[in-house]
Formats: sequence, C-alpha cells, structure tokens
Amino acid sequence: MLFEKLAEILALAQLQRAVTDVGTTNILTALAVGALVVLVADYAWMLYLHFKMPPGPIPLPIIGNTHLLPENKPWIYFEQLSKKYNASLITFWIGRNPTVWICDAWSASELLDKRAGIYASRPRMVVFGELGTGQHNLVTMYYGDRWRLHRKLTHMGVGLQQVHGYRSLQNDESKLVALGLLEAPRDYVKHFERYAASVVSIIGFGRRIASFADPIITEVIAVMQLAADLNVPGKRFPMLMETFPFLAKFPTQIAPWKHGLGRRGRGHQFFYALAKEAASNPAQQQCYSRKIFDEAPKHNLTEQEIASLSGNLFGAGSDTSSSTLVTFVLACCAFPDVLPRAWEELDRVVGHHRSPTFDDEPNLPYVKAFVKEVLRWRSVAIIGGQPHAPTQDDHYKGWLIPKNTWVQGNVWAIHHHEREFPDPDRFVPERYLKDEDWSRPFPGERGYMTFGWGRRVCSGQGLAEQGTFITIARLLWGFRIEKALDEKGEEIPVDIFDYSNGLNMRPSPFQCRITPRSRDITAAIEREGKQALQDLAQYDGETKYQMSHFNGGIGGIAAAVSLGRRGHHVVVLEAAPKLAEVGAGVQISPNMGRLLDRWQVPFHDKETVLRQIDVRRWQNGQLLSSTNYDSVTDRPSTIHRADLHNALLETALSFENVRLQVNSVVTNVDFNTPEVVLADGSRFRGDVVLAADGIKSTIRPKLLQDESLNVAPTGDAAYRLILSREQMLANELLKELVDQPLVTRWIGPGRHVVGYPIRNHEQYNVVLLHPDRGTVDDQWTIKGSKQDMVNDFVGWEEHVHQIIASVDGDDLMVWKLNLYPPLKTWVRGSVALLGDACHPMLPYVAQGAAQAVEDAGALGAILSSLSTRDEIPQALQIYESSRKQHAEQVQQSGGHNRVVLHLPDGPEQESRDELFRQAMMTQGGSTPDRWTDHNTRASVWGHDAEEAVLTAWEGFRAANL
Repeated sequence: MLFEKLAEILALAQLQRAVTDVGTTNILTALAVGALVVLVADYAWMLYLHFKMPPGPIPLPIIGNTHLLPENKPWIYFEQLSKKYNASLITFWIGRNPTVWICDAWSASELLDKRAGIYASRPRMVVFGELGTGQHNLVTMYYGDRWRLHRKLTHMGVGLQQVHGYRSLQNDESKLVALGLLEAPRDYVKHFERYAASVVSIIGFGRRIASFADPIITEVIAVMQLAADLNVPGKRFPMLMETFPFLAKFPTQIAPWKHGLGRRGRGHQFFYALAKEAASNPAQQQCYSRKIFDEAPKHNLTEQEIASLSGNLFGAGSDTSSSTLVTFVLACCAFPDVLPRAWEELDRVVGHHRSPTFDDEPNLPYVKAFVKEVLRWRSVAIIGGQPHAPTQDDHYKGWLIPKNTWVQGNVWAIHHHEREFPDPDRFVPERYLKDEDWSRPFPGERGYMTFGWGRRVCSGQGLAEQGTFITIARLLWGFRIEKALDEKGEEIPVDIFDYSNGLNMRPSPFQCRITPRSRDITAAIEREGKQALQDLAQYDGETKYQMSHFNGGIGGIAAAVSLGRRGHHVVVLEAAPKLAEVGAGVQISPNMGRLLDRWQVPFHDKETVLRQIDVRRWQNGQLLSSTNYDSVTDRPSTIHRADLHNALLETALSFENVRLQVNSVVTNVDFNTPEVVLADGSRFRGDVVLAADGIKSTIRPKLLQDESLNVAPTGDAAYRLILSREQMLANELLKELVDQPLVTRWIGPGRHVVGYPIRNHEQYNVVLLHPDRGTVDDQWTIKGSKQDMVNDFVGWEEHVHQIIASVDGDDLMVWKLNLYPPLKTWVRGSVALLGDACHPMLPYVAQGAAQAVEDAGALGAILSSLSTRDEIPQALQIYESSRKQHAEQVQQSGGHNRVVLHLPDGPEQESRDELFRQAMMTQGGSTPDRWTDHNTRASVWGHDAEEAVLTAWEGFRAANL
C-alpha cells in the first residue's frame, strides 16, 4: 500500500509539472501580450494628449521627450521651442508626464493670475516634494486648508503689513554692506550673502549675522542650493522617478537615481533647532519663530512644519536677494553707460554727505527703474519657482490643459520676449520709464514676473523688493563698480551668460573693482556704518548650532586652524577647565613646518632651528654620526609644546568661525547625526565630529565598537625634563649643549638619551629612555624619582651624568611607552579620529605632533573640496585611505628605531656603529637610525599630506564619474 500510494503521488506530481510548464509558457505569453497592450494604450493616450495640448515635440513611449532635454539651462531650449512652434505655450514630456511651459507674459497673467483659483495647487512632485522638502512645506503643499493655514502663518512673518516694519533693519544692514565693500571689496559676494541672511535671521530668529563665517550662512546656502538643484529638469537628474514613483521606494544605496537626495532630514533638523533656540530665548519674544511656537498648539504643528515655516523665510528672502545683488554688480560691469544717469539723480536728490533712504524713493525714478531692470534682466527664479497644477481640466486658446498637469512659467522666455523687451540681453533701465522709447506694455503693475504668480506668488516678494531697492540705491550712490584689471592694466571681460544651472540662477564668480566715488561719500559710509552697528547691537548673539567638533590638543587645534582658515565653522571642545602650559619639547620636522607656514601659524619666533644631529656612544661620547642640514627649507626645528599649542590656538581663534569651549568633557557620540554628548548632558551637533582626544580617546572604542585597546608594553619608559639656561650655563660641560643648534643622541644597551635646546636656547629639553620597571596601567605618565634615574644611567658618559645632576630634586615625570596596534578603521559615518586617538607614536622618530598636524591638514583640504555635504562620509574614507598607511609606516619605523638604538654591546652593535660612521662620511647615505636616515627623511619629511589627500580624492572622483 505504501509503495502504491507513493507511485500515485509521483505520477500526480509529474502531471502537475507538465501542466505547470505549459501554464508558465502561457502566462508569460499572456503577460507579454498584456504589457504590449498596456504600452500601446498608454502611448495612444500620450499621443491623444499631444494633439490636444499646446504644441511640442512628439513624445516617445515611456521616455517622452527626455532624450531631447539639454544638460544645461533647459529654459533657453524651451524658449527656442516656443519660437519654433510660434506658440505662447509649449508641451514637453518628461517621461510619461507632460509639462506645459508658459513662454509669454500675457498667457502667464491670464492663466496663473486671472485664473489663480484653478492654478493654485501643485502637482505630485516625487523628487522635490516627497524626497526633498517633504509633505509639510508650503512650497510643495497641495492647495487646501492646510496650505491656507501655512500661508497665513507665513504672512505673520513676511506679509505686506509686516514688511514695512523691517525697513529700519534692512536700511542698517545695507549700510554695513557698504562699509564691508569699503573695507574688503573683493569679498562682495560674501557681503551680500551675509546681508541677506542676516535680515532674514533677525526676522525669523531674533539675531543678526555679523560675519560671513557664521554657520547659518554656510548651512543656508547649502540647503538653498540643494533645493535649487532638485528642481531643474535635465538628463543628469533623477526625473525618472516622476514617471515611475515606485523607484523612490528603493534604498539609496542601490538606487543611483536617488543620488544627492539624502539631505532632506538635515535641513529640517537645522531650521527646527534654530527656531526652537530662538523661541526659548526671552530676549527674542518678537521674532517669527516665537510666533510660530505660540501658534503651534492651536494648529497641531509638527516639528517638520515648524522647520519648514522658519526655513522658508530664507527661501523667501535670502538666496534670491544675494543672487540679485551679484547680478546687479555684473550689470554695472557689463554696461557702464547706465551708471552716469543714476549718479546724476542720486547726487541731485541725496548728495554726498548721506546715503539714500526709503524716504528718497519717490524722487529716484531712474534708480527704481534700475532695480526693476536688475530683477528682469537676469531673474533669479528663472523657471518661476515650483510648478502649478490646475485643479480641473482647463482650456486656453483651444488647447487642453488636463487636471494636475505640471504648468511652469518660463521666466527667462517671458523676460526675453522681444515684443515686451527689445534687445532683451541689453541692460536698459529706461524700459521702466513711461516716457522712454524702450517702454512697452506689460501685464501687471510691476513690469516683471520674477516672484511668481497668483496665490503661489513668493511670500517674501515685498521683503525682497524693499531690501533690493535700498541696497542697490546705496551701492549706486556710494561706489564705482567696474571691470577688474589684469597685470597690463587692461579690463578683464565679464560674461553675462555665465550663470549657474539651478532653480535659482546666479552669475558664476567674476572679479570686479569697487571703489568709493568721493571722500565725502567714504566718510558718510564709515559714519553710517558705525551707527548701524550700534543700532543692530540689540540683535547680536550666536547660535548653538555647530558644524565641526574637536578636542583641544595639538591635533585638535591644528584641525581647527586647517578648517577654520578655509571658512568652516568650528567649535573646539576642551575637557580641561582652562588651557595651561603642559608638556615639553616638540620637534618640528619639515613636513610639519611647511603646513604651519602654509596656515600662517606664528611659531618662528618661538622655535629653535637645528643645523645638526649628532649620535654618540653611551660610555665615552664617541661621535658615531653627525648629520648636517644645509638646506634652510629642510631644517627641522624645536619648540616647547606649550608655545606650539599657543601659536596654533592664537591662529585658530583669530578666525571668527572658530570657538573654544573649555570644561567640556565628551562622554558619548551619536554616529547617525553626528552629535556629541557632554558630561553635563548638553549636546553639540555638527556636519563632522573629529576626535583628537588622544591615547585615552573616548570616541575611539565607540567608533570601533570595541572597548579593548590591546595595549602592549614596549618594555621602555622615558624620563622627561627641562633644564633652564641658567642651570645649563652653571655647568661648564653643558654650556655648549644649550648654545648650539644641535640635537644630541647618546645610545647604549637598552637605553638612549636625547637632548636639544628650545625657546631660543633659553631651555634645554631632555628625554631619557630606559627599561620600564613597572607594568602598563591606566596611569601612563607618573611622577619620577631622581635616584631611579641616576641608577638607570650608571656608567654613562659625563654629559649625561651632569644633565641628571642638574635636576632639582624629583622634579621630573616618567612616561611609560606602550605599543598600539593599527586600528581597523579611523572613520565611521561622519565621525573621524586623528592624531594619537588613531595612531599613537613612539618617540623614537619624533613624529607624534607632526603626524597629528598632517591629519589636520588632510582633513582641512578634503573637507573643503566637497560639492555637497552628502560627500562627507566618503571624503572621510578617502582621508583614512590617504593617511592610515603612511602614519602606520611611521609608527613601524619608531619600533624599528627602538630595537636598533638599544642594541646590547656586541657584534650587532659594532656593525651598526660602523654603518653610522660610513653614513657620516658620505653625508647622505643610509643610516641605521630612521630619524637621521636620508631615505626615511625623504619619505617622511618630504611628504605633503594636503597634496596627497587631494590627489586621492581627485582619483576617486575620476573613477566614479
């Protein structure tokens, strides 16, 4: 029975497999036929719409017209299509989705202004909306009750009724722009960015931005540029997701079409943190953020909504305003013939003893026309902001515009239409003077459509227009703005078409000359600028939001210098209550000195330049090797650790964007944010956390997810001491040591001694290495005993004895020397280790400080070469790959030196000494001592950490284009 049953089952299974095989074939065929039918039906629908909607290129199945889209400045291509089809509206298909581009002012006015009730909504925007700003942002929100609430709340900050009250602060901030241009005209772009961000920051958060190194500026620019990049149709952009929204569900790691979309959360965190900080400050009761937090419980506002409402202020009045001012400068350089008429009007109405005010506006028609022409000539929001979407099918000039279609205003085409603006690329303020030949009819009272249309017009239009007028009027009054001159004194041309390729367009960088028009004007700018600073003092303050974090040793402070000088905002968290003079001598090898010079660290007045290194026998002082440094650029030097630390700290704190916070003990780190937690419970968040917290690093075990450090004893310890010049001169034998630019090394069995002058020969630093009597424990540096030191160096030559004899009592420290194996990694996410936290150095090659400074240089170089903050984790990986092997080789050379220098007397020692003597005769050959070896010096002293990491970064980018 069992076998019969089994046979039945097997026969049935074979039958099922046969049916399944046939069924699978049929199913696949059916699926293929079904897919073809769907594709044909879908394409038939696309063709139907193509002939019903405004004209445009015939779309292909699935991809539409995407293959026709140019890489850069697609708005010009759409303008050309409008001319080709002789139509004010054209249709262009991005995948399966049609977009109607309005290329005519009158059509835009009819559809988006007069029919605003129909066109007030937004289409579904997968990229910019769902993956970009999120679903709780006024900019991308569908038209409805929640949108009306957000619009009402926005008007509480920048509505027309409020804007008039901001005139005073805009006036004062523009005075500071003029003062800044007087002092540093080459930084005109930074002055504009500071001004625009400061006005919005005062309104939104109750505090001004005093410096263009303020972290708010750098973060706002990054967020605004990201938003701009997200909304430009082009082949390189992942518009594929607009056609196939399911692609947005794929994890970013396996979805190259989602590259660059990982910053949405960061913007929310940033703006919410600013708003919350401002709302909790009793001194900032009137700021917009406080109003939003007061309204939040009434309307159940989420954190994302609060972040969006406060962040939108910057979109409404920051990036657009600064970009407009840069365009103004370009226009002045490219069309100098328009300036004399402006100067004549300003001189007649205002004079040279004060700058223009808002009260002068009615009497400055040409200046007002000048401002309008700036807004028209090269509008910032060149494609009219976000797309509109009709809430119902609509018809215009016989064309169908289906419900939810993307409808975009091509501001470039509108503002360059020959009918309204003859010779449109020419900058002509007379277009806006009624009695001039250049004037033409234009819908609406403004004469331009820079800020959008209908119910979706930019909320900050009034604020931006008001600030743009007073700033341009003041700059026209105060300065001659001209093309820069080359070495021959000839003008450098400017390119009026060289603009960025984003939603918000601004000129590419260009040089110019900005000089005051008269001495009286200069005096007025200075006087008014000082008064403006006093008037704005009520808004002074700083944000708790930070971008980078360090600990305050040499590596950490060096990193603060390296990044601070490149404009990054840095906070240095130092565990000690105050910074005190600690440590002893440090040797500055050329690889370190070059970086310090490059960073303009003022250390030379404290260093002692070395000209020679001698190696001597322990018993009798016999000279084994003497290495001379004839090249000034290749000479090492010495310095007291405290002097080096102070020079670095002085340099770091000279940057307004670097801040030191003492008594800040870091206890934990969040690798996802990244964010560090202090012992008092406070938190610091940044783009990058750099842990330079030394051998006993708190961050290292958390980064490695391994508490074990696997420390092994070398068997050595070192006495460290400093003798004063008076102590050295009191001993006849030691006088020559303190006065000569010389490092002396006495080497012997299991021991060696190093001595050299520091502080311009005012002190003598000595390190005496000897067998360690104890065991490795947590107390790696302990108090030493003079008697132990005497016992350790019995029988050594007289110089060593006299050095030991000169020590006052037990005023010395013992440093236990331990071996640290290479770490498996230095980096996790946006957190990285540097210095002794990742590669503790033994003192045998004197590279501990140098390698930490090299780490700092590499970090500063690579973090300043990024296109977006999304690249930070990868950049830190490149930092590790560039630095790790090199630093570990230096570590290994230290271990090699320990063995070679401490050989017991005997045949090996004699062979070593002979090699020393031969190298001394050739002055350039190989020596057993890696510290004095020519080849090792070439690889270590000749290394440029900044150049190496940039080469690695460029190679990575080239390989991944």
